[in-house]
Amino acid sequence: MKKIALLFCILTIVNGCGVQPIPDDARAPKLRIGILEDVDEIAFQAGDDFEVYSSDGALLATGGAGDQYEIRLIYAKAARIDYYLAARKVLDDREAQKIASDVRAKGYPSVIKEKTRREFRAGQIISQKYYYVCIDRAFDNKESAIRLQNDISDEMFTIVETFYGRLPSGILQLSDQSSNRSLEARNFIRLSGNNISINARTGAGFHYESRETRTYEGDMIFIVNGSGQLTVMNEIPIANYLAGVISAEMNPGFPLEALKAQTITARSYTLSRIGKQHPLAPFDLCDEVHCQVFKGITNINGTTTTAVRETAGQALMYEDEICETFYAGVCGGHTEHNENVWDGNPRRYLRGIFDMDQYNVRVNEDFLKNEENLSLWINSSPDVYCNLSKIEVPSYLEYARKYFRWDVTYSQNELSEILLRKTGTDFGDIINIIPVERGISGRLKTLRIEGTRSAMDIEKELEIRKALSDSYLYSSCFQVERKNVVNGIPREFTLHGAGWGHGVGMCQTGAAVMALQGMNYKRILNHYYRESDIKKLY
Repeated sequence: MKKIALLFCILTIVNGCGVQPIPDDARAPKLRIGILEDVDEIAFQAGDDFEVYSSDGALLATGGAGDQYEIRLIYAKAARIDYYLAARKVLDDREAQKIASDVRAKGYPSVIKEKTRREFRAGQIISQKYYYVCIDRAFDNKESAIRLQNDISDEMFTIVETFYGRLPSGILQLSDQSSNRSLEARNFIRLSGNNISINARTGAGFHYESRETRTYEGDMIFIVNGSGQLTVMNEIPIANYLAGVISAEMNPGFPLEALKAQTITARSYTLSRIGKQHPLAPFDLCDEVHCQVFKGITNINGTTTTAVRETAGQALMYEDEICETFYAGVCGGHTEHNENVWDGNPRRYLRGIFDMDQYNVRVNEDFLKNEENLSLWINSSPDVYCNLSKIEVPSYLEYARKYFRWDVTYSQNELSEILLRKTGTDFGDIINIIPVERGISGRLKTLRIEGTRSAMDIEKELEIRKALSDSYLYSSCFQVERKNVVNGIPREFTLHGAGWGHGVGMCQTGAAVMALQGMNYKRILNHYYRESDIKKLY
């Protein structure tokens, strides 16, 4: 294959490509969304003409609609990641110098490391530089850093922070599959245009995992990442991103008021989490459930764009901070406190509540932590918004019925093999699965597995769901029934559960039902995020 250096014409000059922001949100900033990570090559098809740029903005080439292309790494060198113990993070260099002097006074050598991250401030996404006062010792793995952290914990509070000791580098090759022509660029390629289609695996590890072709508008960026492989990003105005998120996270056929509530939660989550979700990655958020599901322009329709336009710039606030508005598919009748699912301080606007009229419920917080009460709850059909068995619902909500209450049965062999594969521990025959600690919704915080060979406590909601399923259990709100017990060893286990997802924040199914009952998006958000206020930020 003959390579053409840095500038060639694949087909024709592009005629005014570029995604247009959704009206009324035009002042909003652009986001970088991670589409794929750690791949060596990626094939794509162009729906429109596009332009190819280098990292310094130089035009390298143009490409044509309808053709097949491939980008692959022909050389790459991974970054070196250094782990440091940071005592403080500040915005001012002079303040950092003073803190570094204090650290040295305690007998520890100090160094000031710099890191720049993107943040949303005053209606814009900016690059903010931070100064980290660290103990002057670099580790090549997190475990070694944690050992020192534990050793000095009585004298000094620190957190483990990562920094690039060496940046990644590589050579990317873009090939036109129809003509066998190609170009090469160092570290970075940007495609500026619309309608780039990529086939990729989605929902990795979950019960809905699949491969699908997704089409993206806006710029596509291909960059060498820290592991020496390719990361693919979609750079897009936040309004267009939100239209894609709500059409992926919530059925586009849902009532407009539910879609508007979803839009504000998605916007609030986005603005509050930029720079926090993937600290060393070149993108702001990923396109999976770790952040928010984003499928490009797939399923976007007039109703989703209306929801974005009619809530332009609006976000939920609590005491002058943007709320971290988590949400889940089906809460099962009760939402969960945020600190019971993730590390962090309790959020006043993320309190677990019954999914019903707030004025009718007055129950002790320990009610569903009690195993007898929880059994009655799981085996009942309470009058809550997300219980679809009590109402007639449109066809687009039918899928949610199976998540409100569910059962999963495993044979002894099936469960033993799943636990061995997921935890790496050989329990032998499983004797018992014991709830150790539950949150306010009945979701498990700690679960004990007892076997004939070993025992283990599993902590955290997602880890529990992961350990007890080939993919993930629908939720961690479940009780275990031991069946066909012979000599103390059950031959079967049935898990009786409620809900789908972590249960923190808005219940998407409950929001849809509230909208069907005539409630507007403000009423929906007030129900799920109490003590928060809606404010227009741009």
